[in-house]
Amino acid sequence: MTLRLATAADVATLIDVWVDSAFGPEAPAPDIETAYLAHEIATGTVLIAEDAGRAIGFGALITHSGISNLAELFVRRSVQSKGAGTALLSNLFANAAPRLFTVAAHDPRALALYVRHGLVLRWPHLYLEAPGADLDMPSSRAVVAPTSWDDGGWIAWDARLAGRDRSVDHTYFRGPREGVPVWFQAGGRTIGYGALQRRATDVVAIGPVGVDDPACAVPCVLAAVHAARAMRPVVHIQIPGPHPALAPLLKAGFRIVDQDTFMANPGSDPIDPTRYVPSSSEFF
Repeated sequence: MTLRLATAADVATLIDVWVDSAFGPEAPAPDIETAYLAHEIATGTVLIAEDAGRAIGFGALITHSGISNLAELFVRRSVQSKGAGTALLSNLFANAAPRLFTVAAHDPRALALYVRHGLVLRWPHLYLEAPGADLDMPSSRAVVAPTSWDDGGWIAWDARLAGRDRSVDHTYFRGPREGVPVWFQAGGRTIGYGALQRRATDVVAIGPVGVDDPACAVPCVLAAVHAARAMRPVVHIQIPGPHPALAPLLKAGFRIVDQDTFMANPGSDPIDPTRYVPSSSEFF
């Protein structure tokens, strides 16, 4: 087995490994967006593990402002638990920033691998989704005010509440994800920031959403859902388990469609899970 850096020409290879790992080698390739992998290759470190010239796994590490995010780790089913994941992880972590986190799949083997490499389980990372028309949403005291990706204030809020300056990722949010950055306002003042992004043809994803005052967390998320319902038929949001908006969203009709686990090395949480909703599991 050898490791090499991925290039822009490897996106199709990464998709093939990802589909094999997640669905099995005979599964048809799902309709998934590939632009995020190209962005990870361009802005981070993406390693491919090969055996006799065949890609058997890959991992991606994204580092901003002294914080590293393990964004991807996939190994073909036929060679799982045979050392490829450990080799990829050890190499990536050897070059990671001192503060390190990941959103780990609920596969017990993945959790054990990350724990052996120094990460600790912090909270559930939940994926919620629902048709917007089916939601019984309570009103919100916050209103949504669109802004631009060049808004320096918005960029500063994102850097502070996401825990790192990841303005380089905004090019992905505004391009392939067709994102709309917004402010949340109440009583004539700004109480939060956020974005609404395309996740699929008929799905709008909420995130990031961040606030300084925990009391503003629920109003901002509710306002984001109201805005999202007007954009596409289905609304998607990824939310930390401790976030106070989780219960209101479930009561309104959202369903938990998947669950991962947020993990970090001790003292390295980049965000406050009661005040921040991530942009995605990959870029957080």
